[in-house]
Amino acid sequence: MKYKIYQDVQAEKLSKLAPPAYQDTFAMMHLSEKEYSLIVFGTSGEVIRSSFVKKALDELSNNGQKLIAVGHNFTQESRDLLKGHSALIVCKDEFPWTDSSFDHINLIIAAKVKGPAHESYRDRNQRNNTMLLEGNASVKEFAELARQYCELIETHQELEVKDFLEISRQLLVQLYINALALPILEWEAAIEEENTETGKHQSLSDSLQRYMANWDYYYEVIDPYQQEEPCSTLLSDDLMDIFKDLESGLSRYGDGVGLTEAVWLWKFSFTNHWGEHLTSALRPLHRLLEGMI
Repeated sequence: MKYKIYQDVQAEKLSKLAPPAYQDTFAMMHLSEKEYSLIVFGTSGEVIRSSFVKKALDELSNNGQKLIAVGHNFTQESRDLLKGHSALIVCKDEFPWTDSSFDHINLIIAAKVKGPAHESYRDRNQRNNTMLLEGNASVKEFAELARQYCELIETHQELEVKDFLEISRQLLVQLYINALALPILEWEAAIEEENTETGKHQSLSDSLQRYMANWDYYYEVIDPYQQEEPCSTLLSDDLMDIFKDLESGLSRYGDGVGLTEAVWLWKFSFTNHWGEHLTSALRPLHRLLEGMI
């Protein structure tokens, strides 16, 4: 992972050094110091583990300046290291990864099937999964809802904003209910790693942000069982993260192994990622549609 360290940066110049996706966030920040140190981690969509944060902090000169760390998401261990340096953390995603949980999912994604014994175990799982999925109405219903949602995001500009938000709300509620009904599968076969942030996704995300305009920013707390300050986030980011996870499953959806991969990915990512974004998005959608627009 690449990172850049800047020191002795005047407060008014910070936004120029930050990636474009974070410049609006910097414009909203109250910066009381004259000069800052700034570390910009990775590229769009990356989760920053503590080993990279520690390496960057070790390279940072101890000049007493307030530190700002910028990245898509930081593991809990990374956040603890940065908080130990009283750093301000600027990020796009607050999903509570740990180093170990993020490494685990990467191992699953990058796994390569080797040896006849492992293949036999995979084949046995696949047969069980096929029996479980054959004729499963909940899977077909979920796939159709996922298709409708992805089509909605891709064609958002064809609708008035209020109509888009209303259809989004209805589809998200149905997706949540149907995701609960998806079967839990055992899946040990290789899943090809894919680039989760494509040029198409970035273009679509930028378009959605412009489209949402003043309705995009909202405030939330990450853990409702912890007393913490609310943070600002983007409704368009929630909608795009859901889109990418659903689209990933749709690209695999079919018969046999492809069907198993799709359902496993949808269920796993619902529990660990897009379900969080869905439940976060419903609150501002309800507030907008039942009183503000």
